[in-house]
Amino acid sequence: MDLAASARTLDQLWSNKLYLHRFLVSLISKIEEKHHRFPGKLDVRGLHRIRTFREFDDRYTAPLHGFANAADYWARCSSKPLLPRITVPTLIISARNDPFLPAECFPFAEAEANSLVELDVPASGGHVVRGKQLQHDLVAGRKGCGIFTTNPRPRQNSRLRNHMFSPPPRFF
Repeated sequence: MDLAASARTLDQLWSNKLYLHRFLVSLISKIEEKHHRFPGKLDVRGLHRIRTFREFDDRYTAPLHGFANAADYWARCSSKPLLPRITVPTLIISARNDPFLPAECFPFAEAEANSLVELDVPASGGHVVRGKQLQHDLVAGRKGCGIFTTNPRPRQNSRLRNHMFSPPPRFF
C-alpha cells in the first residue's frame, strides 16, 4: 500500500534483517543473471555492497523501469493513493501483525471513504497469506474470511460478495 513506509520498516527494524538479507540475496542473484545474459547492460560493480531496499531500488529497480530514483518509484507505484479511484468492488486483506507494514501502510481512511473498498485487517496472519488456505477459508466461511460469504458487515458491498468467486475477465 505504501512502498516507502514498508521499505523503511524492512531496512530499519532489526527483526526484519534476516528477511531483508534473504530478499536482497535473491534480487542480487537476479541482477547477476541478467548481467550474464545481457553483457554490458547492467553495472554490477559494488552490487554485493548493497544492504538496503533503498540502495537496490535506487540503483536498479527505479532506473530500469523509468523512475528517477527509489523515492519516485515508491511514490508512483504505491497503491494506497489510488484507493479513492477504485471503481470495482475490492477486498483488501492485510494482517495487523505483518512485520513489514507499519501503521501508516493500512488504508483505513481511504477504505472508509470508498464504498467499493472493503478492508479486512485481522489481528494476526503475519506477512504471508497462504492462497490455498485463504480460498478454503472463504468457501468454508471461516472466521476472518467468512464474513464476506456468511456474515456481511453493514458497510459490505453486495457486488463484492456476488463476484467473489467469478472467474477473472478475459482480456483476449
